[in-house]
Amino acid sequence: MTMMMVLVPFMMLAIYASRYKRVPPNMAMVVFGRRTTASDRGFTIVTGGGRFVRPIIEDIAWLSLKAHTVEMTIEAIRTDVRHGGPRITVEGIAVAAISSNPESLDLAAVHLLAKDDAEIERIARLTAESLLRTYCASLTAETIREDREALATRVREAAAKEVGKLGMEFPTYLIKEIRLAAT
Repeated sequence: MTMMMVLVPFMMLAIYASRYKRVPPNMAMVVFGRRTTASDRGFTIVTGGGRFVRPIIEDIAWLSLKAHTVEMTIEAIRTDVRHGGPRITVEGIAVAAISSNPESLDLAAVHLLAKDDAEIERIARLTAESLLRTYCASLTAETIREDREALATRVREAAAKEVGKLGMEFPTYLIKEIRLAAT
C-alpha cells in the first residue's frame, strides 16, 4: 500500500510530463481533437510557450513558421502586349513565410498544415511568377528596366494579398536582373 502511494504520484507526473508539449519560436503547434467553448473550429494554435495535450482526446500537428527563400528565373515574359513588346527574362528572389498573426495562423492551419516545405515554396513561386507576368504584360520593357523597384513592390503587395488568403506573407520580393530574352 505504501509503495502504491509513492508510485502513483510519480506515474501521474510522468504522464503529465510526456503530454506537455513545448513550442519553439519558429513553429506553431496545432492542437486538435475536441471543440472548445472559446472557439467552434475544433483546433487551437499555440505559438511560444507550451501546453498540456490531453491524452486520447487531443493530438498535435506542427506548422513551420520559417522563411522560405524562393529563387525564380522567368523566361519569355511578354511585355506591353497591346503593342507587341519584346520578351524579357527576369531573375528574382522572394522570401515567403507563414504569417504569425492569429488570423493568418488559422488560415494556414486549414490550408497548409499537410503541405511540406517544397509545396509551400511551389505555391509562393507560382503566385509571384504569375503576378510578375501579369504586371509585365501591361508595361514596356524600358519602364520595367528603369523602375524595377516599383515593379517588385507591386508584385510583392499583390502576391501578399493572394497568399494571404492561405495564411502566408511575402516580406521580401526583389528583382535581381532583367534582360531581353533570346529569340
